Amino acid sequence: MKQEKNIVMSEAWWKETAQKKKGCTIFKNRGIQNEDRLSIMFEDIRNTGDDHWCASSGVPPSQADLSCDNSPINVDEEDEPYNDSEPEEVTPTSGKGKRGRGADIKKGKQPKTSTGHWFHEQMGKIVEMNERTTASCESIARRDDKSGCSIQDVMALVKECGVVPSTNEHFIASLVFTKRAEREMFMTLDTPQERFEWLTRKHEWMTRNDVSK
Repeated sequence: MKQEKNIVMSEAWWKETAQKKKGCTIFKNRGIQNEDRLSIMFEDIRNTGDDHWCASSGVPPSQADLSCDNSPINVDEEDEPYNDSEPEEVTPTSGKGKRGRGADIKKGKQPKTSTGHWFHEQMGKIVEMNERTTASCESIARRDDKSGCSIQDVMALVKECGVVPSTNEHFIASLVFTKRAEREMFMTLDTPQERFEWLTRKHEWMTRNDVSK
């Protein structure tokens, strides 16, 4: 006959046990399933009784033996008076105490304020750097314009050398000095006489080329 490994007990025992442990009646007609796997899972479990009481240790310990002194966790009870005093500081009764509370809140937010101050400072540096870059670009543009001579500056020199509006020299100057290379060439001349003669010859040369075409 095949042994089913069922728990064979009286009906009264099963009834009493079922009231204490629900679901235990499944072992009345069926033994433990997967016993080989359970033995693998729980084969190394041993109750040594070092940190708690077990049935194999004998008489259960008294409540005095289970006090906090024998607990492996060290609980520092000296912090409790400090925690109890915290609500009094947070909710003062006098106006001076309220100012103190504001100071405490401000002090507590100091890291956030420091971060905001740092961010504001960095943004200020970025803006300042941008302004310097813009000023530098404008300075370079002005310097380039000065090296090439602006139209206004060159036309002022044209008037200084005796050229007046409605003349050939003034007309040719208004045409050629729109180009930077022409303005730079004109600025290489030292005297007003040289500049006037240059404008005259420039007009003759351009007129002759136009006629030949």
